[in-house]
Amino acid sequence: MKLYDLTLKKEVARECAWGVMGTITRIENKKGESPILTLIEKEFWEEVRKIPRMTFEEVEALNVKINFIMKVLSKLEEI
Repeated sequence: MKLYDLTLKKEVARECAWGVMGTITRIENKKGESPILTLIEKEFWEEVRKIPRMTFEEVEALNVKINFIMKVLSKLEEI
């Protein structure tokens, strides 16, 4: 059951990370490209690539990062 739980956590993290990428793209389409958004996008792409090899704790840490970045990006999108 642990392997199933880890796989499920990884899939959820991957989907959330893609949500971050989509939000960045929406913001860039509305406001134009930004060096900070490009940097966030690049770093998240690197994190997404690491998901298959992540442990349960690493996936949990990634979820915390994703939640924080999504909150920031949501506020930025509203501006």
